[in-house]
Amino acid sequence: RRAAALRESGVSVVKCAGARLDPADILAAVGEALSDRQRDPSMPGYGVLLEGGGRLAASFLKAELVDRIEWFRAPLIIGGDGLPAIADLGLAALNDARRFKLVSSEEIGDDVLDTYAVLPSA
Repeated sequence: RRAAALRESGVSVVKCAGARLDPADILAAVGEALSDRQRDPSMPGYGVLLEGGGRLAASFLKAELVDRIEWFRAPLIIGGDGLPAIADLGLAALNDARRFKLVSSEEIGDDVLDTYAVLPSA
């Protein structure tokens, strides 16, 4: 249902079920599924939305292929019973973490949508 709703609004949906978590493999699958016009980074609205688990998010973060994060927060605490949003990044020190800047925050019902943009590496 969600994929159909996205398609109806003009979004191309590419399922990569069973694909390895290698960003190059996933981006290749996306590239094969889209026309040249849709893949052209100079076109307005060009982008790739990743929706998956913590390992997928970590693989793209480690490859430095994330320039924006849309982070939904809900007013509940599930602790260690939940799934991690981002898997192990293999950081040796906190200073090795990639930095993002909060650019907007919006309440949507009881939830909050925070948008972060990547900061340039120092």
